[in-house]
Amino acid sequence: MKPLLSRAAAVATASLVALLAATPAWALDDGEAPHDSTFTTLDVLLIFVGIPLLATLVIVLLVYAPHSASRPRYRPGRPYDGDPLWFDGPSRPERALESGAATTEDVRGGGASASW
Repeated sequence: MKPLLSRAAAVATASLVALLAATPAWALDDGEAPHDSTFTTLDVLLIFVGIPLLATLVIVLLVYAPHSASRPRYRPGRPYDGDPLWFDGPSRPERALESGAATTEDVRGGGASASW
């Protein structure tokens, strides 16, 4: 529930910032500015609201797309479906597997202090 609330707060904040950035576009003209170009309210909203919202959407997609495309994670208590890996194993794993025991030249240390 908390991640959903924080995401909703982020979207609301981004929307508010986009609307606040667009408020100068709604200011009344006091007659000093030349009227060479005519922007409709829709044009102004698309420029000052649509572009920031589109940029926000692109950033959100770039952040969340790799997570949604990743493989399912391992959860404790469930069977592990991944391929077996031998971290920091002997230099010649085939020989160690055939003999059934590792020699002292194959063992390079281990554990948290790498001393056993």
